Amino acid sequence: MNRPPLAPWTDALGWFVATPARVVALTAALVFVFLAAIHGYLSPPQAATTPGTTVPLAHPPPKMLAIFVDGLRPENVDPLQVPVLWRRKTEGFYAEVEPCYDRLTVPCLHEAFTGTVNSGLLGAWRNLVSNSATADSNLFADLAAQGKTIGVVHHGELSAFSPWFTMEYTGRDRRKALQKQFAKKLDFIVYHYVSFDESFHKNRPGTRGYTAALAAMDAHLGTLFDEIPPEYTWVVFGDHGHNEGGRHILGLDVPTVFIAPPDPWGQRLWDGRIPIATLRYLVGANFGILPPPQYEGADLAPLLEPDSAVGRAARAAHFEGERPRGWFPWWGVVAALGLAAVGLAHLPPSWRPGAGVGLALAALSGAAYPYWVPWVHATRHA
Repeated sequence: MNRPPLAPWTDALGWFVATPARVVALTAALVFVFLAAIHGYLSPPQAATTPGTTVPLAHPPPKMLAIFVDGLRPENVDPLQVPVLWRRKTEGFYAEVEPCYDRLTVPCLHEAFTGTVNSGLLGAWRNLVSNSATADSNLFADLAAQGKTIGVVHHGELSAFSPWFTMEYTGRDRRKALQKQFAKKLDFIVYHYVSFDESFHKNRPGTRGYTAALAAMDAHLGTLFDEIPPEYTWVVFGDHGHNEGGRHILGLDVPTVFIAPPDPWGQRLWDGRIPIATLRYLVGANFGILPPPQYEGADLAPLLEPDSAVGRAARAAHFEGERPRGWFPWWGVVAALGLAAVGLAHLPPSWRPGAGVGLALAALSGAAYPYWVPWVHATRHA
């Protein structure tokens, strides 16, 4: 009697699933291989260690306040809801920004200040825990190399860049901390406004609470603009947007924005989106900083005022451009599900109910991801 062609394979699989211990070992191996495949797809390239290029400027650049509004989306910049921010948009440079793949604060900020793609398998985990100091080249390191002083008022989301900070504040009295950094005349200050993000996780767009949070944000920005010393310029940017359900996770279309005065970015509304990795050099352009070769944002030349020194230098530079993404290993998903089903079928009858419940709970946990990750994110800032 001829054996089926696949008999050797089924026999081998039968050996693996003959005992519960072997099932556990096989499942662990499959999960490891599957996660490794996804991690290889999503992982960032080698650490960017080359500093930015400094362009000589005819005059000393102004100091800068970079206002980071957590969760700001293009729909929020509306003349009726945020008149202060709307006026700044129409008087200067405005562009929509494509956030990082993770759509979460810490990975997106890392990508914005390093200029390199930083998405990975553990993006959600990195967003919820403290970061160790990064080895990547970044805007803060570029400024420190120029002898610039740096101040940050935040909630810990930028802690990976702490080695380059001159002053840092992570408490609740943020306006007072900002005034102290102004008094020290620091060259570059990042100010994190997080209250809006905390609100839209609880109040959906269109609700009274959401509208009130927008008005409070605009009033707060108006106060900041009034208090900025004359020797400072400014930019406003977000890390990601959010959808109508108040969520921002991998796979959702949730752009954010970049708003700046005309010099050196020009007065215009940019048509299209720019990658968030571009922000390192859009902000750095004020200080004459241009990208190193491994830069992964958009071409800077069209984004800068052509008659400015950095605009002329950007036109003469050559960048590698954005890193293309590889093919997502959907075969890993199919293989993992198929082998899990075969393994479940070969389990002893007494094990099947428990294993079935475990698989169901895993599926429910994955399906609920859009809900529990934002909840944990909001709880962290409570």
